[in-house]
Amino acid sequence: MMKMMKNNPLRSVSKNFIEKRLKFSIDTLRTEVRKDTFINYCKRSSCSIIEVKKNTPISINAKRKIFTKEVTSMHQIQTPNFSNVIISTPHKLNQESDYKKCRLTAFGLSQPDKPLRDEATENIIKIFNKFGVTSFDLAIDSEAPFNTSLLSYFGVSVQCLNTIYINEPLNLSYIAKIKHYDKAYKDNLPNPLYRLELTIKTSGKFEDMFIPAEEISQILEILKIR
Repeated sequence: MMKMMKNNPLRSVSKNFIEKRLKFSIDTLRTEVRKDTFINYCKRSSCSIIEVKKNTPISINAKRKIFTKEVTSMHQIQTPNFSNVIISTPHKLNQESDYKKCRLTAFGLSQPDKPLRDEATENIIKIFNKFGVTSFDLAIDSEAPFNTSLLSYFGVSVQCLNTIYINEPLNLSYIAKIKHYDKAYKDNLPNPLYRLELTIKTSGKFEDMFIPAEEISQILEILKIR
């Protein structure tokens, strides 16, 4: 998916860390759209909209946001060959937009054991070129763990099982969250794989969206591979 971007400053970042054998990919895309505009878009395209319920085959994390009432509603958008796209209505967004906007999220885009088909990639990029991107999760994968003991440079971390989080990290302008976890353990992969995931605030169409290459390099320089 990274190859589909016109201006990709991550090329220079990845070259700087090529000896570390890091793999860069986008795992999640987000934007905010008017509900009626996006519903009309789905009607004109080959997408279908299904309300997310208890038995809907979608991630546990997505369902959790419904049952903990983080969002007032959630619907799954089924595109050709891919169903990990949802529209949700967080309470704050409802209040700010007078219940006219929703959050559009495509997740699980970078799975080592389940690569996206070309048609699915093209459909997702088409959606986020049309409606833009407000944030995305950059996945940086390594066969060796990152030095998470140095995460304290960016603030206080929270650990849950094998995952470490830092929300609103210090000394960074565009990165809203840092997460590190054992990807092989989480997904039952046969070989070691550790993932550093950065939630990045951005703007623009997918193919032109801003990527803070300097901040990404800064994090990787500090969290050197063990």
